[in-house]
Amino acid sequence: MADDTGQQQWHQWLADHGAKLLLFAQQQARNENDAEDILQEALVRAWKPARRRCSSPPDLPLVFKKIRETAIDFARKDIHRFHQQKAFSDQLPETSATANPLGEREFNEVAMAALRTLPCEQQEIVVLKIWCGQTFGGFNKLRNH
Repeated sequence: MADDTGQQQWHQWLADHGAKLLLFAQQQARNENDAEDILQEALVRAWKPARRRCSSPPDLPLVFKKIRETAIDFARKDIHRFHQQKAFSDQLPETSATANPLGEREFNEVAMAALRTLPCEQQEIVVLKIWCGQTFGGFNKLRNH
């Protein structure tokens, strides 16, 4: 019965504070999807220590702090990913000016931007096929390992 009470408290707490927490996460994030991911991760981070103490939901200021910390972590990951993609695009082979009306750097930026619009799995396939010279049979070998 105590577990049901704790669960009810949690659901009520989330109903009472969820909208303002999401609003705060949206202000910390670049887009709606990131905001929802940040809020979810922050709630998990705040809830675990609170659960050890008692079954009641975490303190609201702690959740706001966890949202901010999680948003910073997300931003760091995005920056790291950007630098990895930039390093990769800098390694792309040179193309002739007649084959590519854009300059090399502009072409790489456009190509990387287009690549980022694809789902992760498709990004891998495009990179492996076009820039790494893998065959479709090679993809299956990679996916099975």
